[in-house]
Amino acid sequence: MLLAWAAALRASACQTELWLDEVWSVLLVRELGSPLGVLDAIHHDNNHYLNSWFLQAIGEPRDFFVYRLHSLVAGVGTVALACVWARGRGRAGPLLAALLLGNSYLLVHYSSEARGYALLLLFAVASLLVTRRFLSQRRPADTALYALCAIGGFLSHLSFLHVFLGIAAWTAVALPKASAQRREAAWRWLGYHAVPLLFLAGLWLVDLRFLRMGGGPDYRLGEVVVSALSYAVGGPGAGIGAWLAAGAAALACGVALAALRREGRDEWVGLFVAAVVSPALLVLATEPEVLFVRYFLVSVAFGLLLLTDLAARVAVRGRAAAWAVGGVAACVALGNGLHTATLLRDGRGSFHAALRTIAERETTNTITLGGVNERLDAMLLAFYAPHLRTDKSLRYLPPEDWSREPPNWLLLSRTDRRLSPREEAMLEGQRYRRVASFPSAALSGREWFVYRLEPGPAASP
Repeated sequence: MLLAWAAALRASACQTELWLDEVWSVLLVRELGSPLGVLDAIHHDNNHYLNSWFLQAIGEPRDFFVYRLHSLVAGVGTVALACVWARGRGRAGPLLAALLLGNSYLLVHYSSEARGYALLLLFAVASLLVTRRFLSQRRPADTALYALCAIGGFLSHLSFLHVFLGIAAWTAVALPKASAQRREAAWRWLGYHAVPLLFLAGLWLVDLRFLRMGGGPDYRLGEVVVSALSYAVGGPGAGIGAWLAAGAAALACGVALAALRREGRDEWVGLFVAAVVSPALLVLATEPEVLFVRYFLVSVAFGLLLLTDLAARVAVRGRAAAWAVGGVAACVALGNGLHTATLLRDGRGSFHAALRTIAERETTNTITLGGVNERLDAMLLAFYAPHLRTDKSLRYLPPEDWSREPPNWLLLSRTDRRLSPREEAMLEGQRYRRVASFPSAALSGREWFVYRLEPGPAASP
């Protein structure tokens, strides 16, 4: 039942409009001559290989839902695999895994985008399961299966590196305990990781060393990390509430790691390195130009696995403990549900709906449209203009042309949600009045605002 609910949430979120980065991904593959171009021609951080191949394969469907089918399937699969991971904690384990990961706003959000994050999490959890079985049974088939999962993970998103390093640390600790000779353990470790290492080296040669970044807003590291932790447990995205929720999440994960360590379960090493050590070292060492909450999705997913483990431990201590765990889990699910409700209502911005509004209100046969970010607007128009069912022609006027020919319509977006949009805008001596607003959920997308040129003489400079 909970798995079906998780699928329904993700399928509903897939119905919303594509936002800029999804459109960007579509446009990047549109002009490629062959699938090999995904590896050796784009060289852009917005190119998530498996996602790009999927978008290339489906062509140009009219329904936005189709662009996200692979993410939907991967997102539901991740929840199912998390339930398998939690089976060792009795009946409560899979139930809590389905509740925490199935209702997670972050996982719902990124399981309903035409990008590589949902596939990343699928291969991440699958890699954990395969490695646990490999360490207990030493089957050669699991080595091959892990190699496939790791290759799939790297082709999904490069932040699979955190998973790879976590599993490398986990196996480095666990294998010597099962072998009388260090050399034998070392060879087993190398054999388990050789193919993913070679694949990553090949990826570096053909693409990663040429990679270009797409850019983004300025960020504060602490705020991004706190937002990720807070969203993971259903807290707000910012403010004192976010700091409190983030602190509680971090403390609970720390307790869960300590409990695994006391039990002698070496998987705590892998989860700790993948979720905490590797992301922290990467950020501190590289000081990245851009940093988003989504870059910590591996940390969030593995953190939720730890919280599942901790909750299942507590739940078996008696009826009162079970009720307490149920109450906390319900609060976490409710908080995540409120965020998800906003996503289902507002989507990731409504550029297409804003264009339709302009087309419906324009009284002439030609729509003259302007915006302040010509590069961004050009990409969205290239994708959405063919979806605009109207006989009216559309002309986009860049800002440098406004003094000579002011557009009848402005389509503006807000990057800082703390600033209220103005009812009026004055540009090149022309007065524009806001006639429509299109909100967006947090994390992805933009809010869009439609302004119309006011009739009458131009204002004096």
